Amino acid sequence: MIDAVRAALARASPTVDPKALDEFVACLDPAYFTQEAPEDVASHVAMAAELTPLRPARLCVTPRERGRYDVAVVAFDYFAEFSILCGLLAAHRLDIQSGHIHTFAWAVPERAPARPRFGPRRPLPPGATPSRKIVDVFRVVPRDGQPPDRAALERELLDLLGLVTDGRTDEARERLNRRLVESLSDAATVGGPGAGGDRAQGRVAEALAPLAITFDNQDSAPWTVMDVGGRDTPGFLYALANALALREVYVHRVRIESLGSEAHDRFWIAHRDGGKIDAAADQQALRVAVALIKQFTHLLPSAPDPALALRYFDQ
Repeated sequence: MIDAVRAALARASPTVDPKALDEFVACLDPAYFTQEAPEDVASHVAMAAELTPLRPARLCVTPRERGRYDVAVVAFDYFAEFSILCGLLAAHRLDIQSGHIHTFAWAVPERAPARPRFGPRRPLPPGATPSRKIVDVFRVVPRDGQPPDRAALERELLDLLGLVTDGRTDEARERLNRRLVESLSDAATVGGPGAGGDRAQGRVAEALAPLAITFDNQDSAPWTVMDVGGRDTPGFLYALANALALREVYVHRVRIESLGSEAHDRFWIAHRDGGKIDAAADQQALRVAVALIKQFTHLLPSAPDPALALRYFDQ
């Protein structure tokens, strides 16, 4: 596999230092290499080599079969970045069908202490650039049938990360919330005359659909594994990721799967300052937060001022 990636990298990006691939092999978990073709890994390596403090993220779009697309993001590792990515895709009317999210790892002991430290989790000083990188790949389906606009997605992502870098994360979240609300409101207007009542009832049913959330602290030494299952609706993953960010939870790795109308997602998570989510009170708080935010997000189009409602709800 690595030899094939090295050959693909030499063909597609001969100016990239081969040591960049060595960093991928050393810092990414083996699951990443089983889920990506050598040509795609080579593309991600080349994207990582182009990252700078002035351009902290690169994004590419690859057409797949049956009207699907892969949106791959290689970027520096900012806190709450996963929720930003999920919100951005939802705002661009891209439904996430599957995906896998990986963070470059630090070396950690096989048996982590009770409150391990996995590197910087606290807010960075304004203008600072994280030392680690992420590789996130989303398999998406456009709701409007139009191919994803790579340039627009990357431009908006860089704008949002610029706000995060300046210490204005709340402003980035509010801007993204407005974009998402506009997208959901536009979707809610689709349909013929007299369909409004049916749409409203459907929206309430989606919002109140039950969620199954379980936690496993035995499967991984350094991380809590959280499994989430429920109705797969527009904005579902953003609502979930936003709930984690607002609860100061760091997301290390994610596996996203949609089976029919159901979503089954697995998260490897920890407290932002290190340590598993092992307290019963913390786990219950996450369950409540995820459920409330999911319901609230899907009922937003019915609010007189959805963006203002979102701002107060976040507070």
